[in-house]
Amino acid sequence: MQMPSWNRAEMLSFMDANTIGFAVASTGLSVHFGDDSDAYLLARRCNDFIAELVRERPDRFGGFGVLPLPLVRESIEEIDRVFDDLGLDGIMLSTNYVGSYLGDPVFDAVFEALERRATVVFVHPSESPDAAAHSLGLPDFVIDYVADTTRAIARLHYSNTFARTPSVRYVFSHAGGTIPFIAQRFDLLDSLNIVHGAELRRTAREQFRRLFFDTALAYQQPVIRLATEVVGLSQLVFGSDRPYAAGFSAEAAQAIQSDAYLSDQARAAIGWGNAQMLLPRLAD
Repeated sequence: MQMPSWNRAEMLSFMDANTIGFAVASTGLSVHFGDDSDAYLLARRCNDFIAELVRERPDRFGGFGVLPLPLVRESIEEIDRVFDDLGLDGIMLSTNYVGSYLGDPVFDAVFEALERRATVVFVHPSESPDAAAHSLGLPDFVIDYVADTTRAIARLHYSNTFARTPSVRYVFSHAGGTIPFIAQRFDLLDSLNIVHGAELRRTAREQFRRLFFDTALAYQQPVIRLATEVVGLSQLVFGSDRPYAAGFSAEAAQAIQSDAYLSDQARAAIGWGNAQMLLPRLAD
């Protein structure tokens, strides 16, 4: 699939047309395409671009920096640069990097660095490393993005990475993948007590209520209802998935505002209030 284009003027026009006062920009996808040196340079270029966007319009834009993972040392250095030099609001991670999922011990040092800074971490799905996932010939976003998000959440939880990073505030795209639909299965697994390290972590049900889910391509009433039951209304934030799902971005904004299931207070919380609590920039 061809990568969609993006520019500031078009984004501001979309925001104005849909009563969106502020947006947090990120690459959404990993910058590692097989070459370590290219990934390192591309991460820096993307972060510089986002930082410039924020400097030019701090009233309308925030930003999440991207890391050159699976390069661990370089990623820790970039975390420091993202916050100390560029002043961005958080870090964007992919669900897996070259087949290694978040929660893999290879990334422990990165999560230690994120914990030290009590970072906001936005997690977006990546291409599945499983060849069978591509056997239908469908784009990854149709089925495998939500499945990959679910795998990442499960790995982060049962590897005790969530437990070791209590100060990190995690935001998962697309309403947490399939988590709202299969949360009870995690209850069953916890009741069996067969995954090592249970004494060091919360139950999955308790942990889910500490996560944030966005509404990108997950704004239909049944999804919002389930997500609210699993993580709580206070943990839902609006997501547009623009420009990747540009054709649905306006529909997403309008759907949240017109959802009969949501009270005016709930709409305000999803649209602005919850993000305001999450990001210090919005509280100023």
